[in-house]
Amino acid sequence: MQIKSLSPPRQREAVLVVLNADGSVDAFANDNVDVRVVNAIHCETAAGEVSAERLIEQSLPRRFLDVDFPGNRRAIGMVEKITVDDCWQRATEVDLCETLDRIRLVNEKKESVACLV
Repeated sequence: MQIKSLSPPRQREAVLVVLNADGSVDAFANDNVDVRVVNAIHCETAAGEVSAERLIEQSLPRRFLDVDFPGNRRAIGMVEKITVDDCWQRATEVDLCETLDRIRLVNEKKESVACLV
């Protein structure tokens, strides 16, 4: 029989990483969080990728090696260019979806009232 710990769960630390349009990366966290940003070398072959990973491993301080496991990945993203027009288009799409949801709800209410009559 396992006994569960009665201590409260640890609060997770928040880390925000912003990939800027100019290619720079900003990482934001509280003082008790260490963040390390590294560039992986682009390789065309699997052997090259292994070598690039080894190069990163050799350059990292020990405390970062301890967390460098796939199961510890907390997020993944892609660097992409986002323009103001993209933001406007996204906002327009969100507004359209919300409007369609409201219309659907009104129609469902009308249908349910018609069923009662």
